[in-house]
Amino acid sequence: MKTVKLLILASALWAIGVSPAECQLTLIGGVSYTEAEGGQWGIDGRLGLDSALLPIGFFGGADYFPSRCDVECGFWGWRLGLTLHPPSRTFQPFLSGAVLGREWTVPEGDLERTGMALGAGFRVDAGRWILAEATWEFLGEGFDQGVFRIGLGL
Repeated sequence: MKTVKLLILASALWAIGVSPAECQLTLIGGVSYTEAEGGQWGIDGRLGLDSALLPIGFFGGADYFPSRCDVECGFWGWRLGLTLHPPSRTFQPFLSGAVLGREWTVPEGDLERTGMALGAGFRVDAGRWILAEATWEFLGEGFDQGVFRIGLGL
């Protein structure tokens, strides 16, 4: 009897929270701030796919940070990950997790690292998507860093 009540409650909550069965594709461009190299701003892009039936989204993104050096140097990165979010389409807080890669170009040569990132943020539908996210990148050996992203999209 207890199991039946739990199933009825779960079904009712699921029915209330489900939006129409369609996927949502988002494209967001903006700026990023990183703590690396004393803190700096860069550009960021993100492509996402969210399911209306599941509270999970998939995304891929990249960013580039031009470094302040006397010679040409900088770093960029890519990330592939998942978001966990409620079904709301107007205001959508989320948690994110991603696999990422970073490459630094410095006068001494290139340095590449891969790792994981965990973050939290929100999206707001104001005619266009507004996104804000803070992540922590686990790259190891003194390369861990925080990154903040803000952007607008379709």
